[in-house]
Amino acid sequence: MGVYKLRNFRIDNIRFIAGASRVLEGKAMGEYVPEGTSGIRREAMGVVGVITPWNYPLMMVVWRAFPALAAGNTVVVKPASYTPVTTNLLAELIKEAGLPDGAFNVVTGSGDDLGAELCTNSRVDAIAFTGSEEVGKTISRLSSETLKKVALELGGKAPFIVFNDANLNAAVNGAVVGGLVNNGQDCANSTRYYVHESIINEFTNRLIDELKTVRMGNPFDIETDMGPLISRSQRERVERYVDRGVKDGGRLVYGGKRPQDESLSGGFYFEPAVIRTENENSPIVKEEIFGPVFTVMPFADYDDVIARSNDVIYGLGSSVWTKDITVAMNATRDLRFGTVWVNEHVPVPSEMPWAGYKRSGHGASLSAYSIEEFTYLKHVYFDISGKETKDWYYQVHGRPPTARQ
Repeated sequence: MGVYKLRNFRIDNIRFIAGASRVLEGKAMGEYVPEGTSGIRREAMGVVGVITPWNYPLMMVVWRAFPALAAGNTVVVKPASYTPVTTNLLAELIKEAGLPDGAFNVVTGSGDDLGAELCTNSRVDAIAFTGSEEVGKTISRLSSETLKKVALELGGKAPFIVFNDANLNAAVNGAVVGGLVNNGQDCANSTRYYVHESIINEFTNRLIDELKTVRMGNPFDIETDMGPLISRSQRERVERYVDRGVKDGGRLVYGGKRPQDESLSGGFYFEPAVIRTENENSPIVKEEIFGPVFTVMPFADYDDVIARSNDVIYGLGSSVWTKDITVAMNATRDLRFGTVWVNEHVPVPSEMPWAGYKRSGHGASLSAYSIEEFTYLKHVYFDISGKETKDWYYQVHGRPPTARQ
């Protein structure tokens, strides 16, 4: 067994780890002085293709493109076909701020054409994509032709676990907001509400009471709590999931239909739906809906709810509501999700990474980790001995040091 002393220091963007001295134990006590020292460089990859979704047309560009720029890359952004205007406006502001021409670029059009070109073009060194699992698979497949790096943030199916000792008022308020952020069109939305069997009725009743106070209307109106869904096809998709949930044995206990208010007839509005079910295999429990659907299910004990929470293909966000610190800490360990909130749901601090498990993708947004996503990792080695012949050269020519002695 040896005793190691390490020194760390920086020059430019190289971080050195110098193996300073090692005291050898045995018959011959002495000091071993290393013949070299190593450093790590993080270097820009080159050109990063950024493909963003429609649900956050500004924020997703910032989350993906800005870290790539900060690392020294140039970027080509392909915004979603539904929402290109925000990205073009951002490009104008970036130009006005003085970023060099060619550093931030925007291309608009079909994902089938432009997205495929970014993925297969050999001059693009990496792809960052936020969106659906199916499109993520296509991007991975196309990008494999040039073996470029791919960072994916895909779907989510977040569990919202309420233990019987939770602050029920806090949990209900968190459930409403967690389920309706961006009108339910958020991959971090709480969607599966696992509530302890002893309090599920009370929780459901309070949840419905709060949802009744949600004001639907024009999202530009400061008094509006919930706006429309993105499109007719998206509303129809959500409606199909609600119908399927009922056919699978679920009970629609609130909402789940188009509002009757004439003032809302011009948009793709949809009332929040609360469905009580115990069918764990229904698509409303397993699949990402991307709409305001609250699926409420009972659980009996800790092991039961953790197993069911983990039993989906996604692993992005999750939350646990309890006053018991031991239960909370165990849950943060046992839930297989990139983020676990305790007595909260949805906040994503910019200094913390946003990343997923399983089919929710790989790679991180936000924090210092997001900058590293768009860099090459380079090892740099320096000889510090000054020797013309090193002891280890015997592997090619000469005799081992012990034999020479």
